[in-house]
Amino acid sequence: MRRAGLPAKCGVMLSIDEARAAVLAEVRPLEDEEVAIGEALGRVLAQDIAAVADVPGFANSAMDGFAVRSGPAGRRLLIAGESRAGAPASASLADGEAIRISTGAMLPDGADAVLQIELVDEDVGSVVLNDDVAPGRNVRHPGEDMRAGTTVLRSGTVLGPAELGAAVNAGRAAVRVARRPRVAILATGDELVEPGAPLGPGQVHDSNATTLSALVARSGGHARALRVPDDRA
Repeated sequence: MRRAGLPAKCGVMLSIDEARAAVLAEVRPLEDEEVAIGEALGRVLAQDIAAVADVPGFANSAMDGFAVRSGPAGRRLLIAGESRAGAPASASLADGEAIRISTGAMLPDGADAVLQIELVDEDVGSVVLNDDVAPGRNVRHPGEDMRAGTTVLRSGTVLGPAELGAAVNAGRAAVRVARRPRVAILATGDELVEPGAPLGPGQVHDSNATTLSALVARSGGHARALRVPDDRA
């Protein structure tokens, strides 16, 4: 009696396509589980990930330079402070002032542009702008990378390094992923012995179980090698 789901002619040799179809007919989606981001490399995402908030969440500089108000070249401005990544300027920018700023630092209130360091002449306590500055120059605006609520990663995505970084930027510390499949490797034959074991007459090392287990692991599964003796019935 044939097993359910197998072709009627399972008593004879199956073609590769028939064998594959029989196996796939029995495949069902695995349940999902939540894992920490640091444990999710190579896993398959089980639900969409949407951004929790805008990324970046604030206007910031795309260049090292000076935060200024837009206007013509040739202006000499008083250096009134500094805005560094993680340490914003403590005061707003006033007319006639510039605030030193590093890449990624928050744009100070009162500024609407950044002129890169290569286009200024700095003197003691002041800076001369050597180029016209349009509004928004060298400024990265809130939500430029991700908008709150937008889908960043789709269910079914294999999580590589870039995808994990995107998930963190979207506000996730953990993700729901499909459980890793458990795969039994059936190595048959009395001639097989464990890798490295002494070989007796007519014996060979079981390399197939090692190769197949490695293929399962590389594909994201858990392999268990089982030894099955020859059937002499």
